[in-house]
Order: sequence, then structure tokens, then C-alpha cells
Amino acid sequence: MKINKLSWAVAYKIDKKTQDDGITKVVTVAKFNTAEAGANFIKKCLPEETKERFFVVDADALEACEDADKIKYLEHSEAARFFAYVEKEGGY
Repeated sequence: MKINKLSWAVAYKIDKKTQDDGITKVVTVAKFNTAEAGANFIKKCLPEETKERFFVVDADALEACEDADKIKYLEHSEAARFFAYVEKEGGY
């Protein structure tokens, strides 16, 4: 039996202003084998009033990320609104 790698995470950030330690946190709520499956989960399963705070991001990049403020939303199109990336030193 082959098990698919769950390479994409659906997550949300908790703003550092609400944290006692002043550090932004990230909560992963689900993992998927494709980014599209993650986006569909957000679109079809999460409540309308909160879905805008969720994003799909590469699970390995998220795991390696030490600064949650480096997670940036893609904002170039309506289709990309649920996707994010982890900004690397010196840019993308």
C-alpha cells in the first residue's frame, strides 16, 4: 500500500499582539497531499465568517519556519487568496 505524502498544510496565524510572549503563532488544522485539496477544504468546510484567516502552505516550509511573521499571503489574484508562502532571507 502506498501512502501519499501530506505536503500541504491548512493553517492560520495567531497575531503576536494577542500573545503574552509577543510572538506570532501558527496553528495547523489539517494536512493534504495537494494544495488544491487544502484550498477546497477551506472553501467547502470552514465557516464563512472565519475562512479568510486560513491559508494553504507547503508543510515542509512551515515546519522549518522559525518566524511565523515570515508567512505571507499570496495576494495577486482571487484564485490565490487562500495560499501563502514562507518568505526566505533576502526575498521569496
